[in-house]
Amino acid sequence: MKVKQSSHGRILAFDFIKAFCAFGIICYHFAIHSRKLGWLVEVPNHTVGWGDIFVVIFFVVSGSLLYFHHSEIPSIADFYKKRYLAIFPAFYLAYLSVVVLRKILSPQNFLFQRPLKYYAYTIVGMDGFLWTSTRSHNYYILGEWFLGAILLAYLLYPLLVWLLQKNEKIYILSVFSMFMLTYNWEMLAQC
Repeated sequence: MKVKQSSHGRILAFDFIKAFCAFGIICYHFAIHSRKLGWLVEVPNHTVGWGDIFVVIFFVVSGSLLYFHHSEIPSIADFYKKRYLAIFPAFYLAYLSVVVLRKILSPQNFLFQRPLKYYAYTIVGMDGFLWTSTRSHNYYILGEWFLGAILLAYLLYPLLVWLLQKNEKIYILSVFSMFMLTYNWEMLAQC
């Protein structure tokens, strides 16, 4: 069976799965604020939310595709530059759009009510991800938790690829150790 790819080498089935998960995450966030859409929030067994499932699937598929397309990294600088250009221009444009929309809908000056030094977390896309350490001082308005998780994955990716190429056992031990260290890490709590 031949895998359908776009002219740019993208696997269309995986793009569909990622788009479906993104749509599911959006529906989950809308459902949180609705009294009639509780079935979109919690899975029937009530141990996990649909948003959690969609986020995990999105990250697994994205990580698999990242390795599929970049199992070797000839230039770390080029890798980070491509990731930066793929993420930050759209993030800044979306953030600015939400700021302007918020200013129109709610004219009080919400932007500079906190110390400006904490705005650096937003500029690097980490204020939502570091929510518990910046809660009273951040400018989180757009979903930077997800962006922060992606950025951390991209920052670690070249090291993980290098470890996998050098020693598979050390790689597996490292990934498992990172998982165990961060599993209940309050700093990474979603807001």
